[in-house]
Amino acid sequence: MFRAISDPDCQELAVQFDDLVQRQKEPLGGEKSSSTFRSLGTLSFGLIGLFVGPVVLAVFYDLVVVWLRQDPDAAAGR
Repeated sequence: MFRAISDPDCQELAVQFDDLVQRQKEPLGGEKSSSTFRSLGTLSFGLIGLFVGPVVLAVFYDLVVVWLRQDPDAAAGR
């Protein structure tokens, strides 16, 4: 699945990337947080986004349609 990295610079870059990924997994302050709370937060924001996203898209679509249909002469006051 993974290839061995023979170039020393690439090896150093891979180690730095792995360290960065490991630090991102740890919460701030070093304390361990429950993965359940993270999962619930992700789930709740996902459900909110599931409903808010289409509403925003529909409003934006309606605004674009109205903007494209307006008469340029009427907007100029002629």
